[in-house]
Amino acid sequence: MLIIRLIISLISLILSSNAFAEEIRNPVEHWASYPKISYPKGDKGEAIKRGEYLVMASDCIACHSTDAEHPFAGGNGVRPDIPLLGYRVPIGTFYSPNITPDKKTGIGNWTQKDFHNAIRHGVAPDGSQYYPALPYVWFTKFSDEEIDDMYEYFMAIPAVDRENKPHDIPFFMKWRELMLGWKLLFFYPFDGPYRPDPTRSEEWNRGAFLVEGPAHCGMCHTPITMFGSPQLDKSYTGSIIDGYAAPNITGTSLKKVSVDELIRVFKYDEVPGGGEVKGPMKEVNHDSLMYLKDSDLKAISVYLKTTVDSEPLVISGSGDAKGQAIYNKHCMNCHASGAGGAPKYGDANDWAPIQAQPVDQTYEHAIKGFHGMPAMGLCGECNDDDIKATVNYMLKAVSVTKSKPKRALGPAPKNYTLDDGKQLYEKVCASCHDDGALNAPKIGDEKAWKQRLTSQGFFGLLNGVVHPEGYKSLPNDCVPRGTCDDCSDGQLIAAVKYILYKSVKQNDFKLW
Repeated sequence: MLIIRLIISLISLILSSNAFAEEIRNPVEHWASYPKISYPKGDKGEAIKRGEYLVMASDCIACHSTDAEHPFAGGNGVRPDIPLLGYRVPIGTFYSPNITPDKKTGIGNWTQKDFHNAIRHGVAPDGSQYYPALPYVWFTKFSDEEIDDMYEYFMAIPAVDRENKPHDIPFFMKWRELMLGWKLLFFYPFDGPYRPDPTRSEEWNRGAFLVEGPAHCGMCHTPITMFGSPQLDKSYTGSIIDGYAAPNITGTSLKKVSVDELIRVFKYDEVPGGGEVKGPMKEVNHDSLMYLKDSDLKAISVYLKTTVDSEPLVISGSGDAKGQAIYNKHCMNCHASGAGGAPKYGDANDWAPIQAQPVDQTYEHAIKGFHGMPAMGLCGECNDDDIKATVNYMLKAVSVTKSKPKRALGPAPKNYTLDDGKQLYEKVCASCHDDGALNAPKIGDEKAWKQRLTSQGFFGLLNGVVHPEGYKSLPNDCVPRGTCDDCSDGQLIAAVKYILYKSVKQNDFKLW
């Protein structure tokens, strides 16, 4: 197990490279502004307006903007990760390009054919392959006429002279020819414009086109494979994005959510049953969905409610067994890691205010929705009693951790000192931190350690070494427990205090 952890940690270090060295825009704090355009009269003006609407539906502005004053000028970084042997492994930082009509740094010299190849096929004007950070996997659903309209729009917005940033990715991923093999497996079998289903209504087909095409909902709400491709057999069953849960939005899960409630999610940031949408989805609403017609929002909702979870929850048993099954299917995405501020499973501090209130009130919040918690946890298969069983199961996990011991207490744990931390440092940590091996910051490098403290905080640094259960690893974390599996948490904390004591002079970490 130790060898596997070391290998995964080394892969993470190699793949993440310097990904944490530059700040990435927080999607919760930024709302893009679309540029003002003087539409020419006639067919060209109408084409630009149609293209603008499609660009808004596609949320291009979110990835291709870093500030409201220079929309579509690029430079925003995204850091995707892939699942590998139970770990989330970062694969570097991809920076969005300038897509304004600037002829030197943007797409001002692109022809309509160049634009078609990029949107429909993921191919650059020079013939190189784009990474699927550009959602051509979904944008391929556009018709030729729709792509022409989008081209007219991008050629009509103000040009911005801003150089593109190179991607910060591992050297072997810079061979874009590898994307041809990826496309053969995961893209070409599904590419091409949207083909309406003649057995469905016009409204349903419009919703299917928007969800499967421009809105690219599956990019966040569908789990991905270790190859970075969407797991199509689990479409819309949920994932984790930027520390927030992208919930299961299949019709199976949305069974008890009305079309009107879904429209209100998109227009007013209202979580079904109460509460406010947060995180990346709030950005999607404010940069994209709020600009769509009510008829299109309704079409999206109608289509989503017809999608099916390929692995629906089968509720059986009773008590804790039933609660655990529901938790594993519908609650774990948020509560296992504390994503989006959800109280973490088993964490006494997180659950203390909930335990202090009457249990009937907790039931009501879980059933009807409260703050960021959607009604019934979006469990379309559950009734009120099922939700109560799940609440009981989760509350019991906290109660077990707080229960009084049934035997006499042993001696108090050792109070480790800086001398203890120094001994462990010299025994375990020095192999990396003395000379910066494996990208580790050197002991005494005040700038590097201040940067870590600013970005993660003291307790974030500790978690990045100890890796407690449920902790979501970051790219710049230490190898779990510094490879010292027989070290206690107290020893590891003492070693961290010693390193900071030697590196950040103005703070006395002995007091922590």
